[in-house]
Amino acid sequence: MNKNTEIISITESAIMIALAVAFEFIVKSVGFLTMPQGGSFSLTMLPIMIIGLRRGIKYGLLTGLIYGFLNFVIDGFILHWGSLFLDYLFAFSVIGLTGLFKNKAKNNILFLVISILVVSLMRYTLHVLSGILFFREYLDTDGTILADIIASLSYNIIYMLPSTLLCLIVGVLSRRIIYFNLKENI
Repeated sequence: MNKNTEIISITESAIMIALAVAFEFIVKSVGFLTMPQGGSFSLTMLPIMIIGLRRGIKYGLLTGLIYGFLNFVIDGFILHWGSLFLDYLFAFSVIGLTGLFKNKAKNNILFLVISILVVSLMRYTLHVLSGILFFREYLDTDGTILADIIASLSYNIIYMLPSTLLCLIVGVLSRRIIYFNLKENI
């Protein structure tokens, strides 16, 4: 990667982080799109997905990591230090793994759909795991591990499924824009 391409990649990443933050601020201002114990229905994941698809795993992971940290600083909801990693840093970093599908998704809409679904499922899994490990005492269950798993799966699907579907629809509809003017060696 030459110096100009790296500068453009860093610039695009910064713009997408800003866009993700803007999407999150919009959701917070509306209010009813947020969950009481964290999580929200939004397009926040899409800018991170786009960087992964445009610039690959390295920039996707870094963009997700930086956004996850900013999201925590701006509006972090944390009851246990482990939640910082699972609900913020790791959960948003894995979204950048759309970069694994970078070359295939560019020419095949099926791989675009698969990339969005896979990283969304990975993020969902991290949130569910966090719910079981760190929010167990706050779950309204009978205390069995199965009940806690079901409660965490249920809580997190409420916002993750609509967010995933929204990112999927907007991502597929904007596929040409995602890859517009993308030159590997500028």
